[in-house]
Amino acid sequence: MITRRKICFVLGTASFATPVASFAQTRPPTVGFIDGLPAGSATSRVGVAAFEQGMREAGWVAGKTFILEYRSTNGRPEQYVSIAAEMVRLGPSVILTVGDALIREVAKATTSIPIVMASVGDPVIAGFTKSLARPDRNITGMSNLAVGLIGKWVELLAELTPRGSTYGVLRSATNTTHDRFWAEAEASAAATGNKLVSLFYRNQTELEAALAETARARPAALLVLPDPVTTSRNDAIAEFALKHRLPSIYLFREPVALGGLLSYGPSRADNFRRSAAYVDKILRGAKPAELPIEQVRQFELALNMKTAAALGIRPPNSLLLRVTELIE
Repeated sequence: MITRRKICFVLGTASFATPVASFAQTRPPTVGFIDGLPAGSATSRVGVAAFEQGMREAGWVAGKTFILEYRSTNGRPEQYVSIAAEMVRLGPSVILTVGDALIREVAKATTSIPIVMASVGDPVIAGFTKSLARPDRNITGMSNLAVGLIGKWVELLAELTPRGSTYGVLRSATNTTHDRFWAEAEASAAATGNKLVSLFYRNQTELEAALAETARARPAALLVLPDPVTTSRNDAIAEFALKHRLPSIYLFREPVALGGLLSYGPSRADNFRRSAAYVDKILRGAKPAELPIEQVRQFELALNMKTAAALGIRPPNSLLLRVTELIE
């Protein structure tokens, strides 16, 4: 079911200050927001709230000086094409979206409406641009690309599991960035004396099958690569990992708050807040080609101590000293 959220404001006779003078006597601009997560979920609310905060910091107020058109695919890739087409038909001034596969469908649907990526792996490998510094299409925004990031995941798990362990990796068969993540994880696994097994999925149904295969394979730990399909099931995956006594690691801290063990990566909320700066500049007249794609440079390490205790894990002090957020 397609989820819609529309924040509207009807201009009355009262005057107010707007960020762009030309909007003072016309309908406020529309910002399209396509989310891959279930509407109303805790993780989705974090993204929406952070984006609206970023817009307020730039002088825009949802429902007053801009209209926010929100659509959710509810973690279902089969809805990407139809929702992208629906959003383009609305004709917003800019579209904000997230995740390689969803961004790709939005980019297919329009080559003229500016697209801001709130979060993407490697936009060059994904084919969204040839250069981070000089975007050559109607796409710009935030990239989570960090060389060796997933390799660090393996190193963190190696501190908690015996040498020679096998780790399961939940990876999308359609997310091109996952191939790079897999290569980094393989190199790190070889260096730490561990092994990896791929657990592929394309959609929610195949994700369930991948989890069932995980239960049968009984790896020593689980790496959950970032993708709207897995992110939309953060709670179920965290619950599964705990039930099967699997230390699990994620990109964002939200699944750790739901019972996952570790996360190492950027702040999802910060990504959405900072993406508002791109939307602000585009609404003021900038073109995507004038806005270099920004790489995340600060990373957070979250650890759920309650989950660690339930799994019988005593994190070493060397790891605890690096933790930026302890979840009790």
